[in-house]
Amino acid sequence: MALAYSMFLGRFYLASKSFNVTHDAGEPNPDSDTITTTAGNYYIKGYTGESTNQLVEHLQAQIRASSLGTSLASATVDLNEGTGQITINFATGGTEIGITWTDTDLRDLLGFTGDLSGADSYTATNQCRYIWRPTRYVSNHDVDRDQIWAEESNSRVVVSSDATAFAITGNTRKNVNLEFRNLPAADVRTDSATVWETFQQFFVDVIAKGETVRYIPDRATYSSTSYGEGLAGPDSDSVGKLTDYISRALPRSDTLWGVSIDLVQYT
Repeated sequence: MALAYSMFLGRFYLASKSFNVTHDAGEPNPDSDTITTTAGNYYIKGYTGESTNQLVEHLQAQIRASSLGTSLASATVDLNEGTGQITINFATGGTEIGITWTDTDLRDLLGFTGDLSGADSYTATNQCRYIWRPTRYVSNHDVDRDQIWAEESNSRVVVSSDATAFAITGNTRKNVNLEFRNLPAADVRTDSATVWETFQQFFVDVIAKGETVRYIPDRATYSSTSYGEGLAGPDSDSVGKLTDYISRALPRSDTLWGVSIDLVQYT
C-alpha cells in the first residue's frame, strides 16, 4: 500500500461561544446576526457521513440556520487536511460578509487572527487547534495500515502452591504503536514561531487531559472505516510526561526529533 501522511484529531470540550456575521458588510445599513455554538465535546471535523456534528459541521449548521435566511443557506465550513487550515465560505456569489469575533478563544481555536471583512470566503491564517499533522510518514508500519491494531489482554494465569492453575479474567484491548522519525523541530517542539501545529501542543491540549484521539492513517481519506480511536499512553495505563513520547534524533541537537505514541482501544 502506498505511503500516506497521517493526522491525529483530539477531542476537546468547547463552552458555548459566539461571533457576529454581517451581510452586505460594506453597505450603510447591513443586516447582522449572532452565531452561537452549543457547548459540548467535539473533534475539529467529523468523518464523511458522520451523524453527530463535530465542530466544523456544527458551525456550518449554525451559520445556515442564521436569521439572515437563504442568503447563507449554502455556506460551508471545512478543514483542509493538507494544510490544517479552516475555511469559512459564505457562498454568496460575491456579496461581502463580515465576521466580528466576540469570543477570541473560538477565533484562535479556528486559526483566525482578527475580524474579517471584504469578501465572502475566509481561510484561517494558522492551523486550527487540537490536531497534529506530522510531516513525515509513520515509520514502523510494515503491514496494511488498515490492519494496524493488535489485540492484547491483561488476564492473568496463576499457579497455586499445590500446582493448581487458574485464570483471572481481565479485559481485552487493542494497541498500536506509532513511530515518526526525523521530524523537523517545528512538528514537535513549541516555540515563538509555532501556534497549534506541534506535538507538544497536542500533548498539552489532548493527551495530557486524557481525551480520546482519532488516528487517521491517510489524512486524505477520512471515513467511518479509515480511522481508529483510542487513548494515548506510553505503553502503560498512565499518560506519562512529554519526554515519554519525544526524543532527539541526534544527541544534543534540536534539529530532528522522533515521536512515539501508543494508542489503546478497550473492547
